[in-house]
Amino acid sequence: MIKAKWWILVVTLAVFFVSSFAKAGELHDAAERGDVNRVKQLLNAGVDVNAKNNDYGSTALIVTSTVGHTEVVKILLEKGADVNSENKYGDTALMGAAAAGQTKIVKALLQKGANVNTKNKYGWSALMMAVKKGHTEVVNLLKQAGAK
Repeated sequence: MIKAKWWILVVTLAVFFVSSFAKAGELHDAAERGDVNRVKQLLNAGVDVNAKNNDYGSTALIVTSTVGHTEVVKILLEKGADVNSENKYGDTALMGAAAAGQTKIVKALLQKGANVNTKNKYGWSALMMAVKKGHTEVVNLLKQAGAK
């Protein structure tokens, strides 16, 4: 009897973790597509706003900041997304937005306390990325926020 209960517990936990991981993947996909309604549904269903994907260890905030979905960024930030979370390369949402020239998103991230001087594993900061890509407006924003 005890073995049967133990087995049921193990299976239940396995299903829970697989389901949670799948839902986190759905959140990343919806964020990358800019699907505001699906992002809201998943977050309201309890999906972890800071869950990291398998590919690069990026959060939904990092993914959507890079591709420029401002509304999704705002929703994730409202739901408590960690503005300074890093992927396995040390990249942050601010770095992704700066490199892509996403001015509105850079502003939103800075307002939520994004660290402007964080460097990734290759020694690059958001400012360096914006300079390299020629995003003058983003460079100015970062400098105003104290980037060095």
